[in-house]
Amino acid sequence: LPPLQLQTMWQMLHVPRPLHPRCLQHAQWHQGSRQTLLHRAGKACSRHHVKSYAVAGQSKHADLESWLTSHGGEVHGAKLEIQQQPDGKASRTLKATKDIAPGAVIISVPKKAQLRYDGLQDAGVQTLMDRIPTGSDTGKAAWQFKQACVLLHHLSRGADSPLQPHIQSMPGLAPGVGVPCVGMLLHDDLIPELQSPSLQQDVQNHKYWWDYFTSKELGSSEQVFNGMKVDRDLFGWAVSVVISRCFALRRQDTHSMPALIDMADHSLDGNAEVKGQETGEVAMYAKQAIKAGEPITITYGQHSNAELLLSYGFVLPSNPSDRYVLDYNTELLTAVIEQVFGQWANNPLSAWQVAVLDRIHGSSDGSSVSEVHRTLVGASDASQAPIEPKLLASMRILMLKDESQSLVEGLSAEDLGAWDKLFARQHEIEVMKALSGLLAIMYRSLPTTIQQDRELIKMLSTAVEQAASKQAASDAAASGGKGGESGKLVLPPKVVLPGKEEGYLLCLQFRLSMKLALEGALKGVQARMKELQSM
Repeated sequence: LPPLQLQTMWQMLHVPRPLHPRCLQHAQWHQGSRQTLLHRAGKACSRHHVKSYAVAGQSKHADLESWLTSHGGEVHGAKLEIQQQPDGKASRTLKATKDIAPGAVIISVPKKAQLRYDGLQDAGVQTLMDRIPTGSDTGKAAWQFKQACVLLHHLSRGADSPLQPHIQSMPGLAPGVGVPCVGMLLHDDLIPELQSPSLQQDVQNHKYWWDYFTSKELGSSEQVFNGMKVDRDLFGWAVSVVISRCFALRRQDTHSMPALIDMADHSLDGNAEVKGQETGEVAMYAKQAIKAGEPITITYGQHSNAELLLSYGFVLPSNPSDRYVLDYNTELLTAVIEQVFGQWANNPLSAWQVAVLDRIHGSSDGSSVSEVHRTLVGASDASQAPIEPKLLASMRILMLKDESQSLVEGLSAEDLGAWDKLFARQHEIEVMKALSGLLAIMYRSLPTTIQQDRELIKMLSTAVEQAASKQAASDAAASGGKGGESGKLVLPPKVVLPGKEEGYLLCLQFRLSMKLALEGALKGVQARMKELQSM
């Protein structure tokens, strides 16, 4: 088949599936429940500016350390360092004020100093949370929406909220700290710029439920939130804040935003860790010795850039966990084989090939041949296999001739897809050639190249910086540099969600990382082929 026809075939596999009306489920939202996850969105997304409104102390950052210790918390050798920039932006870094020994408690936050949805004593908010759509697989309401409702409840109470200093520290409310550009906040016309059908589907699902809940359930929000009108933008702000800052407390089956701890930056080599206690307390411990003046950081798990963008609003330029999402079926793989070699060994498939493919994909009725399978490809270093076992096993079976079927007798599905095992050297060389062809077709099917994306990022970064500075100056002029009357809302919150420039830059950064993962997989396959040829 000509390359264009192969590309078209692959693109047809990536047509987004229709959105099921009850598809809201925890698996669709990248949850903190997989690990104790956190990212300080204010720093990573500092370009994403939001207009704040006046509450007590709004003209300055809240002193969280003093507030926390006065409410039963503990802070040992840690302080939030805030640097206000001339353009109005602020960077916040949790730093050690003294040498900290491994295993020492750095911060301890009691339950009453955490934002959490369990135990809320407000009938109106509880009734609203009871109307949150439930997941078809779990039967539970989306925790992100529940936590957002609790955040808005405390926000609407102003100085009457026991968590007011904590609320004031949130992105979008603290001076110069922007709203995280999580996936659902991307403008609709930017979604195709992700160039990833799987991520595009996830973003659209999030947007669907955001629109659904705000249109169906928040019409009388003033009655629930102390006279404060909650519109689509304000609810979107609340969801973006909670999904980017919450920790999962598995033992209590809830989620928490513990004051000050939720300011910790992420690092793949984090020097601290966060644990929930049976009492409901959340504490941060030193994983290793931390010297005075060093940033205190945590690691939130191994997650792809698609997951990070969806729930945290950022991507990592060199993410060791990033992979390229590839959907394939037998028709696509056999078409690639024909394209690379000019013929296909067995056309149609032999019965034994169908049986082995069923075993690889967990079927028993031959359906694995026509079904679309999803896999991940990519490798951050030579120690990782660039191709997942099921795809590798499928290509190996398709490349075998009938007279060679004895090579697979007695092999498990795991053995069939093991990167370090092969049926025969020449056969494996041909498998690597076919996989190289597949990956090359995937890359050619993308609308832009790696070099083009890099050039676009370079040009747009300057434009985003200029837009952020202009927005900050405009907001400073509008506020006149004055804070509000103590404890009172001067105006209903008017949030400005991340603009198109910021969103487009994030899309570019993501799709570049995706292509680099695909390139890494191709390099790994070709290196393996050269290794086999040299034997």
